[in-house]
Amino acid sequence: MPPPLRTKTIATARRFVAIAGDRLRQFDAGEPPVAGVGSMALPGHTPGQVGFVFEGGDATLLYTADAAGHSFVSLQKPEWRFAFDTDSPVAIATRRQLIRTLIDAGWYNFTPHFPWPAYGRIVERDGRPLWLAERQAT
Repeated sequence: MPPPLRTKTIATARRFVAIAGDRLRQFDAGEPPVAGVGSMALPGHTPGQVGFVFEGGDATLLYTADAAGHSFVSLQKPEWRFAFDTDSPVAIATRRQLIRTLIDAGWYNFTPHFPWPAYGRIVERDGRPLWLAERQAT
């Protein structure tokens, strides 16, 4: 991360932590942060990054945070590093495992860097992962 951006990011994080104060709750990856929500470690991009697992009815949704940065590149070339990955080899391994997990489990995922609505599924077509965005009902 370029030094000016790093400085601004740290200052912003400190501001948010000060605002949240005693409402913050620390938890370990794999431990539920609140009742009814699971978590899973997604290391490599950001220190301590986790995904959040929401289960309801017959569907599961995984919020993946920044573990995957692009709907095509992250899936077709998970070995490509992103400038903001803090530990590229770990981030690459995490992306590969994340893609496999989402395909095998059939979970929905919400990934903020993917195209609107950033909610959908990763499926396997012709042996390659493919992002299928869910569309809003009209």
